[in-house]
Amino acid sequence: MASTAQHICNRCRHSNDLLSRSSVGLVALAIALAPLPLAILLRTSWSAFSIAIGVLLIALSTSLFVIEFYRIDIVQYVLDVLGKDSTLIGRTLLWEFGWQAYNDGPWLGYGFKGYWESPAATTTLLRFVIGQDIWFFHNNFVDVAVAFGTLGPITLALGLGFGFFSTIRAFLRDPQYIKIWPILFLVFVLVPTNVENPLFQNHSIHQLLLS
Repeated sequence: MASTAQHICNRCRHSNDLLSRSSVGLVALAIALAPLPLAILLRTSWSAFSIAIGVLLIALSTSLFVIEFYRIDIVQYVLDVLGKDSTLIGRTLLWEFGWQAYNDGPWLGYGFKGYWESPAATTTLLRFVIGQDIWFFHNNFVDVAVAFGTLGPITLALGLGFGFFSTIRAFLRDPQYIKIWPILFLVFVLVPTNVENPLFQNHSIHQLLLS
């Protein structure tokens, strides 16, 4: 772990505002609004919806061909546009600690927020390396894996999947505009679960609305 800490320290020295420059909200909003035109078309006309899906598939196939032909590093391009580095402003460093903590107790985990309170955990080293008094891993799947072991991320994924299935089915059965909102909200929540902590904390507005 010492070599990992030294590696992380070397990569952290370039920034004094680790994890603070976030464009997650804008990205989540853009992705969440993306299904809206399709939902409106589906409610208006099935044929128009089918044509839109066809056009999207053609556009996607063309984009993938161009990316492959010109060997474009799409991940690096997106990071450059968002002003991020390869560590996502330090998040991947946190995840290294998180997965190491998960490997230390993959079946039962540390319990809810237990990692951050346990004297036997690497919490002190993590906070020293990161340079912040941090209390979560900026990834809900890592957080629940460390807290509850293997069942944590499985349960979270199943819960989100059930939410998508239920809301999409409700909209397809009765495609009213009001029923588009739960779908868009779930998409909006899904994005920051991978890079922030919208669900696994007390009194989170995302968690309350999702409930």
